Amino acid sequence: MANHLESITGSGPVLPVGSFARYFAFTVPEGHDLLQIITDYAKNNQLPAAYVVSCVGSVSNATLKCAPSKKSATAKQGVKTLKGNFVVCNMQGTLSGKYSKICAQFSNKNGEMYGGELVGGVTVSDTCEVVICVMPGIAVVPDGAGLPQVLSAGNQWSTNTIAGFGMQPDQQKSAPPAAPAAASP
Repeated sequence: MANHLESITGSGPVLPVGSFARYFAFTVPEGHDLLQIITDYAKNNQLPAAYVVSCVGSVSNATLKCAPSKKSATAKQGVKTLKGNFVVCNMQGTLSGKYSKICAQFSNKNGEMYGGELVGGVTVSDTCEVVICVMPGIAVVPDGAGLPQVLSAGNQWSTNTIAGFGMQPDQQKSAPPAAPAAASP
């Protein structure tokens, strides 16, 4: 029986990388920069690749890079600085000892949500509990433009593939991924 992931990726047997994952949890105390603590943790522990699994807590300010406006092809990404009391509703991203890209969503006392890529100044106002996961065989390395990309040991998944299915961006519309192979009884 063929591995159903093999039929999707077309890359041969797939190593169940997630089964070898290691998790680390830590608390960031009041007054510290949440983004700086997370990136320093990756750097100080020389993590080749990790991702933020969970972060709960509250912050008093955060600086976010927001998506560009779709109204104008020349619109630049905006930077928004949040000030006040915010609950961390969600956080995810990839990081290593050298590179990071972490996005987060915050809610204020009225339930209004704000989100984007963290670019600095995320001050913890109470505490924040963070869980990160490290996966062997994965690395975050620079692409040709110097931006971080995630690679597996065999370079099976990178920023030039769509959702890990091995499709190049120009094939996205014309070649949907193959359906998983049916399991034999």
